[in-house]
Amino acid sequence: MRIALTGTTGFLGRHLVPAALRAGHQVRALVRYGRVAPLGVEVVQGQLGYPEALQQLVKGADVAIHLAAVGVQARGRDWHRMTRVNVAEPLALAEACAAARVARLVTVGTCLEYRGHGKLPDTRGPEGSLCSEDDPLEADEPYGAAKAAGGLLIRSLARSLRLPCWYLRLAPVYGAGDDPQKVLPAAVRAALERRPFATTLGEQVREWLHVDDAVEALLAAAATEPPGGGEAINVGTGQEVTLRSVVERVFGLAGAEPALIQAGAYPYRRGEAHRLVMTTDRARRALSGWAPRTALDKGLARLVAEGG
Repeated sequence: MRIALTGTTGFLGRHLVPAALRAGHQVRALVRYGRVAPLGVEVVQGQLGYPEALQQLVKGADVAIHLAAVGVQARGRDWHRMTRVNVAEPLALAEACAAARVARLVTVGTCLEYRGHGKLPDTRGPEGSLCSEDDPLEADEPYGAAKAAGGLLIRSLARSLRLPCWYLRLAPVYGAGDDPQKVLPAAVRAALERRPFATTLGEQVREWLHVDDAVEALLAAAATEPPGGGEAINVGTGQEVTLRSVVERVFGLAGAEPALIQAGAYPYRRGEAHRLVMTTDRARRALSGWAPRTALDKGLARLVAEGG
């Protein structure tokens, strides 16, 4: 396949490019000025707001994969910028894809689009209930709200343009080379350096998706026609675990004393969901042959070995 890619220099993009090249695909990447592109890609300099760059990006492509986004970390949460990059600018990409007769567009969302079940610290969600694709998107979290709005709009536009479109709503993704301020890379470094690690009480229930499994899902979607011309699917493991348990596993794998974990040092974020785990049946059916293959303990062991 000839893949047109946005978000090339981000965490997912840096893992997707080598995987795509190893599979024999060609990658043309949209890269902002001043950023260093991965080896082996054809570079188009520019960004989502540049129509001419988007036209050049998708010309002759078989599929487009859209990963570019802002606001994942709280320090990047400028509401106006999140709205522009996550909601408005991707519409031009869909229009460029339709005009160039690209076979399909693969876009990425987040589990944070869901409200989840229960809020910390006062209430608990119903046991056994998972977020499904049919649940309403009522994100309390600002990045999740922006992504939900952008996902709804680009899928609606894609339908009107008759552009086949996937929307993969990803569970929290982890792996080597992620933002060092995220909880897992920060916990790994603290454990390896035998430093105290301050966190909340860690009662939040989440699932964790290894970046290799996320990349495989993206490439599977790129190669597969979405049912009815468009499909939104949850991509995760469906296996729930508390944040405190994950941090404790990291410290155990690193051989660090669990007493270094300062649980309760920070309060929970306002409106934080107690339980945010998704159903994954639709992804396993729609993306023929895909299933998460990296067990959490194995993935965490790799993360510790790679230094976070």
